[in-house]
Amino acid sequence: MKDIFICPSPEELAAFYDRKISENRARRIREHLTVCRKCAGDIKDLPKYLRLAKAAPVVPDALEKYTNKSTGCQQEAGPPSRRVLRRATLNNQQQ
Repeated sequence: MKDIFICPSPEELAAFYDRKISENRARRIREHLTVCRKCAGDIKDLPKYLRLAKAAPVVPDALEKYTNKSTGCQQEAGPPSRRVLRRATLNNQQQ
């Protein structure tokens, strides 16, 4: 069975956009984009998110660690979620 119905990870989509993946994997992602509106939309919106990310101020401490309010433990921060990026985009558009 073909894997065109399995969504690539955000990292794979970014590598596809940057043309930093094998031609075989790029072909499979192109096939996937023909059937998946979500991933096709993510690829379409990627340049906008990249511009937003470059324009956003960087707060080093916030990127390195955060305190989990429920446990009080400090944890490593991961990359922002798509929801956070979209909310930031909408806030910037309203200003």
